[in-house]
Amino acid sequence: MTTADLKAFLLRALARKSPATEASLIDGAKNVFLDECRTSDVTAALRALDDGGFITTEHSDGITPTTCALTLKGQHKAKML
Repeated sequence: MTTADLKAFLLRALARKSPATEASLIDGAKNVFLDECRTSDVTAALRALDDGGFITTEHSDGITPTTCALTLKGQHKAKML
């Protein structure tokens, strides 16, 4: 598993269901990549996608979970994958 593979998976997952909770994205990545995937890898990939403008992240207020959604740039990239 490379970082690019993980980012591509996350974009495709969000293209199917956006917005999605960060926890569901982590669980999905762990199911696909099995032992190669750590929670820190997924959160770093989500942070990189957020910094790149591909997703927006609404951080938890302590009651509701952190959610991620595709931006227009992210939708276009997800279609290209």
